[in-house]
Amino acid sequence: MESFEWLKSWLGKSDNPVQLYEVKGSHASREGFQLESINKLKWNRVILCFRMEKGRSRWLTNKEISEGVMNAVKKGKELYITGDVEPWGQHSG
Repeated sequence: MESFEWLKSWLGKSDNPVQLYEVKGSHASREGFQLESINKLKWNRVILCFRMEKGRSRWLTNKEISEGVMNAVKKGKELYITGDVEPWGQHSG
């Protein structure tokens, strides 16, 4: 069992509400995301993408990453994407 799957399973055993944020890279924007209901566990996914500037892509700065994650927590959405997803062919990775 993957460590993240184990962690979700373990946290899902709690009788108390638990909120888990999974932070992933830009490739996760290409994966399907299906929210799982596990007891009182609320699972959120934050995807860090890239920025387009002057026709070129660049990775997010540390400040953009931290602000994106903080915004995701504030908004409480199940899926939150920070940065640009398209054009995918222009991403740096």
